Amino acid sequence: MIRSSFRAFADGLIDYAGIFPPAALSLDQAFRNYMDYWRTPDAWMLGRFVCPARRLSEIPEPVRVSALARGGKTPEEFAAGWQEDIIDIGRFHDRFSSHGLVMAIEARLPDGASPRRGNGYQVFLEAASPESIPDTIAKIGALMGESAATSGRAHGSLGFKLRCGGESAADFPSAEQIAAAIDACRRAGVSIKATAGLHHPVRAFRPEVGTTMHGFLNVFGAALLAHEHALDPEAILKVVQEEDPGAFRFTDETFGWRDLKIGAERIRALRRGAVTSFGSCSFDEPREDLRALGLLNGV
Repeated sequence: MIRSSFRAFADGLIDYAGIFPPAALSLDQAFRNYMDYWRTPDAWMLGRFVCPARRLSEIPEPVRVSALARGGKTPEEFAAGWQEDIIDIGRFHDRFSSHGLVMAIEARLPDGASPRRGNGYQVFLEAASPESIPDTIAKIGALMGESAATSGRAHGSLGFKLRCGGESAADFPSAEQIAAAIDACRRAGVSIKATAGLHHPVRAFRPEVGTTMHGFLNVFGAALLAHEHALDPEAILKVVQEEDPGAFRFTDETFGWRDLKIGAERIRALRRGAVTSFGSCSFDEPREDLRALGLLNGV
């Protein structure tokens, strides 16, 4: 039986990004996979279909989408691409008479560029590099207004996208950088989502990339507990660095890491706005690992 706290933790947690590396599937195959996943007992964990805005015209049926913006190396390229993205998104909605819905726009913000609101869409902005993370979150927070992160309400139309890995060891930010980003988002009242490198639940060394990969129980557990207990960066870091699966516990009432706990209802509230989802090119790997941990057995 799936525990209530785990259901709250993992509901809609995984945005499927099968067209991106390392899976690098064709859009047609990735879309068919996504539709097949919706017919499985694990569909409740599935979030949006991640697709570049410029390729929305290739989606054959209406689905919930997180659209990737074109981006750009300079503020000028970013601004020009953004206008094209909004046009492509509008055409997608027109084609499906609003039944196909872009739920969010994701974009990498070049150094020197100003954050942009999404014409009514939720926007998640990624830093140009790990070194730019603090400045990017500060810019988002400034635009959203000075406010403390409280009570799990939706934190507004702008959020931060945290890249947690990639295809090589050099693509993985340090645990310290992950913890600092979580702390900065909480303090600024900025929503956070993640992408890349989170195929597995718990932090561990992975020979396929030659480095230690961050776990999604670590990253999202740390973010939830940081909100619940106003954790400082050092305390957040300890959760991010945890490599013992047994340190994470789910019951019907609470999710816990060691001595820290958060209730299921509070998790649901935070997941609606402050701590959102992560993009993964695999839906199978996360759920296979969750089954091995005994978290996904039963219905």
